[in-house]
Amino acid sequence: MDFAVPDIHGVGPHDPTLLTSRGSDLLLLVPTSHLLARVNGVVLQISPGSLVPDSVNCSILETLAAGCIFVDPAVAGTAYSQSILSHHILPSKLSAALEQLLQQPTALTGLYPERTFEPLTDAVAAIRTTVSRLDVQHLSPAYKLIQADVYQVEPVPTNGHQLLCS
Repeated sequence: MDFAVPDIHGVGPHDPTLLTSRGSDLLLLVPTSHLLARVNGVVLQISPGSLVPDSVNCSILETLAAGCIFVDPAVAGTAYSQSILSHHILPSKLSAALEQLLQQPTALTGLYPERTFEPLTDAVAAIRTTVSRLDVQHLSPAYKLIQADVYQVEPVPTNGHQLLCS
């Protein structure tokens, strides 16, 4: 899963020009095999340059996958982990966590490959149930958030998280 507006110049997802062109709730390309394609009620949109609906707003993926992400203790307490208002998780990381979750035994998860969900809240509930059954002492790296998995959407001074919390 990737941004519908590509980074053709290789400047990275935090580039101000890219952030502006992608908008506040950016579009993500949805592969036909992705879990989101099996959720009834999720309206796919037409991405720039496409002729068919092939993308979804990032907030929908975040709603679906946020419960799959755990903050790595190695970075907990750092400025980046405390500045959630100024950073977003890369869609590739959210999608990788979902894919890893789908690799769990189906009897444990209820996320059968042929199952469709209606509405989105049913998919979120199934994911939360599956996450609650994970052994948090032995998590796959796909679930662990590290600094390379986020990008900055707003410039924040070094002490910015302290300013936000005061």
